[in-house]
Amino acid sequence: MLYLAVRAYQLTNELPPEEIYNLSHQIKKSVVSIPSNIAEGAGRNSNNEFNQFLGFATSSSYELENQVLLSERLNFLSSEDVNPVIEELHSLQKRIYNFKKFIKKQREVVYSGVLIPLPSTSLPYTRKPWKHIS
Repeated sequence: MLYLAVRAYQLTNELPPEEIYNLSHQIKKSVVSIPSNIAEGAGRNSNNEFNQFLGFATSSSYELENQVLLSERLNFLSSEDVNPVIEELHSLQKRIYNFKKFIKKQREVVYSGVLIPLPSTSLPYTRKPWKHIS
């Protein structure tokens, strides 16, 4: 991800000066948002929340992809500069997608307000039906 951030910042230096507050600013915001959302999600209290922030990171990666491709389409950037960034973005999007699937499979239990992840080798949890008092 560090390569992606550095490369995106380098690409913004190649944009015309009139794009400094538009496209350049948006590219920088998107590329910073990706790892920031992953970090924020990792600090949350549940896998569901983490998964939500991984979704935000994915959205930011698609924003960045769109902005970089638009810059190429407007002839601000060359395809030689854009292609490695797009390839890295696609790789990152796949990794986040697979990590989201992994996170969803992880089980966790909340006991007295404390999140306790269950080891993946534990037996499947079956919820017992509530007993109704008549």
